[in-house]
Amino acid sequence: MASEKFRYFPKADPEREKVLQKIETRYQEIIQQLSAEELRTIMREISTGHSHVSKEVICRCMPLSKKEMEVMLHSVIDAEADGDDIISADAEMAVEKITAALMENAAELIQKGETIQAAMIGSVIITVIESRMERVYDEGWTFQCIVKDAFELLKRISEQSYSADIAGKLIATCFQVFESRDEDIKYYDDEWQEVMNALKNNAGLTKTDQHSDYVNRVK
Repeated sequence: MASEKFRYFPKADPEREKVLQKIETRYQEIIQQLSAEELRTIMREISTGHSHVSKEVICRCMPLSKKEMEVMLHSVIDAEADGDDIISADAEMAVEKITAALMENAAELIQKGETIQAAMIGSVIITVIESRMERVYDEGWTFQCIVKDAFELLKRISEQSYSADIAGKLIATCFQVFESRDEDIKYYDDEWQEVMNALKNNAGLTKTDQHSDYVNRVK
């Protein structure tokens, strides 16, 4: 599903789209012909001196801990913010490239059945972006769309069927991130409750289930 942000952009010129599609097809053909060593060499050359490229690759391909994801996102935001710690629209776009890579990683993890790590990715994106929302220029449209897409990810996860054990772990994962937020910067309490309620109800969790300490705190 397309990002909320891009649903409102005008459609591209059909002729231009045809040319771009041909380029993409040729690109895919060339990639298939390259050896693994050639691909590694190209990636090293592109990444050298372009930290944003290497960060995108890391977020797309590497398994990262909660702390590592938080540090990565905050470092990108800090690098893009101006001297007054204000995050411009262009800076938001740069951050969006990193969160998009993380979201692609999460989507792949869901396909593999690794939903707990996927939920952690969505949760971290939301809380980090939320914590910097007060520093964005204007209304922070791009940041709002990043958060919306991350909640859509969590909602998709919550709508699947799980054992009580997995559902409990998912709630615990979401709740731990949810409770780590800054008390003074909280915009999405209702959305969090919706996700955790869905996880609780879909699995039929009870007060005696594992992780009941988290389950019982879901309103």
